[in-house]
Amino acid sequence: MFRKLQYICLVGSIGLIGADRIDLLANDLSFIVKPFLVLPPMVFLLHVWQVAPNRMFRFTITPPIRRTAPFLVAASLFLMLTFASIPLGLDPGRGLVAFSDLLLMAIFAYYILFRIWEDPEREKLILRSVTFALVAYIIFCVGECIA
Repeated sequence: MFRKLQYICLVGSIGLIGADRIDLLANDLSFIVKPFLVLPPMVFLLHVWQVAPNRMFRFTITPPIRRTAPFLVAASLFLMLTFASIPLGLDPGRGLVAFSDLLLMAIFAYYILFRIWEDPEREKLILRSVTFALVAYIIFCVGECIA
């Protein structure tokens, strides 16, 4: 049950990774609650519930993780420069919220990357995610034409 729900959330988070204009709380907060800020934490929590407690904090460095080292260095440098530029902006409070959003999205994207690598049928996962994204896009286009 949890594995199927985790897979559905994973497909949804991959499919809606670029949906940055969808606000799940209809502008009630000072920032936009995107689907990508909701679905990957659900994938993570469902994964934590499935893992045995003695394996929860065990982290092994595998070859795919080693291959991402240049990306991690470049992303860390970019995030440090972005954080350093917050006080130089016109509205530092809004810049801090935007930086927090960027940091959360980077962490969740990196986690989703590992979930894709762990899936034995990666091709089917990506195909289902793209199909879901196209169906959601068609639904929004039809809704836009009706509106």
